Amino acid sequence: MKIAIIHIPRCGSTSLATALGNALDLRVFYEPFNPNANTPPYDFNIDHVLKTMVFHIDPDTFNFKGYDKVIYLTRRNLIEASQSWDYQMQNNRGNWKGWITPYTLEKSEIPGKGYEFLKHSDYQVKEIADKVVYYEDIYSKDRDRVFKVFENLNITENFDKLFSLLTSKNRYRNYGKNLI
Repeated sequence: MKIAIIHIPRCGSTSLATALGNALDLRVFYEPFNPNANTPPYDFNIDHVLKTMVFHIDPDTFNFKGYDKVIYLTRRNLIEASQSWDYQMQNNRGNWKGWITPYTLEKSEIPGKGYEFLKHSDYQVKEIADKVVYYEDIYSKDRDRVFKVFENLNITENFDKLFSLLTSKNRYRNYGKNLI
C-alpha cells in the first residue's frame, strides 16, 4: 500500500506518518521534496507512507494516482499551529530534531507571526482535497472519533495499534498556564 500525507506545517504529520508506517509495516519517506532537506534517494515503487508539505509539491504534476490513499491533513485551530510554527522557527531553525522534540508553550488566543502563512497553507490543502482530515480528530483520544476518520479513509487494518500510537501523550507541544 502507498499512502501520501499532504499537509500544512505543525499538524501532526510526522507522528501520523510514523504511526501509519509502524501499524501497517510500511517505510516512511519524510518530506522528500523539501528543497532545504538533505534527503537520500527514495524508491517510490515500494509500499510506503510519504509525508510532504503542501507547498513542496506542484498539485498539477504530483502523481496522486500513484497512491492508494491520500490524506490531506490540516488543523482547525490555526492559532495553535502558528504559535508552534513560531516557536520552532525561533528555537530550532536548521535543527530538524528540535522540531520533533516535546516543548512547552503557554496557552494563548494570540495568533503567532506565522498565522497568515499557516492560513495560506490550509487554503492550499483545501483547494486540492476532496476530504480533509483534522489534527484535532486524529489526536482527540476518542477511539470512536479516530476510528471514524480512518474508516472514512478505508484504513482500518491494525487500527488498535494505530490508535495506541496516535494518543496525544505523544504530542510535541505541552501546555503551560493559560494566557488570555
